[in-house]
Amino acid sequence: MIKVGIIGATGYAGSELVRLITQHPKAELVTMTSQSYAGQEYKEVYSNYSHLDYVCEEEHIEEMAEKCVYGRNGHVGFFQKLEKEDIASILHAAI
Repeated sequence: MIKVGIIGATGYAGSELVRLITQHPKAELVTMTSQSYAGQEYKEVYSNYSHLDYVCEEEHIEEMAEKCVYGRNGHVGFFQKLEKEDIASILHAAI
């Protein structure tokens, strides 16, 4: 099981990642962050995710790095915990 954290989970790209990750049989969403909605339940922000029990956390990259493989969507860039080759092999194995 690939453990995933999404930074910016309430943005457009982040909400799509939530949808994709929560439907993937070999991925587990373990944390999500939102600058605008920190402390709020995700299902309060997006009512179509009423089946999910996640709270949007404040962004703490160091803590996320301990929990999961992680990325950041948007224009700021992509943070990676693993080498590119490792990520590619994990994703390929998960398909």
